[in-house]
Amino acid sequence: MSETPDFESYTLEELFESLGSVNKKRYPENYEAIKAAIAKKQKGSFVCSKCDSTGYEISEFRASQGGLQSVIDVESERFQTVSCVECGFTEIYKATGTSAGGKILDFLFS
Repeated sequence: MSETPDFESYTLEELFESLGSVNKKRYPENYEAIKAAIAKKQKGSFVCSKCDSTGYEISEFRASQGGLQSVIDVESERFQTVSCVECGFTEIYKATGTSAGGKILDFLFS
């Protein structure tokens, strides 16, 4: 029988990598331990509105507004997502602030 790793010693990045790679049907105890370690490291700053879990993951994506931007495949709008690690419910927020490259694209295609 293999020993359960000490997930609390992992960094958040390592925990998210582990969560994505663990077989939750074969190792449900590891899957739950990883989710608990994520929630503990994030110190309860998030509560899912669907399942009340406190573990989350943040991602970013870009989207085009249409017109010439969509024809030449340029994305100018930035969005951030907050996803619950328990149920997968995701909220999308428009990102504030613009990078220098984003400002140039906004100027060129506005």
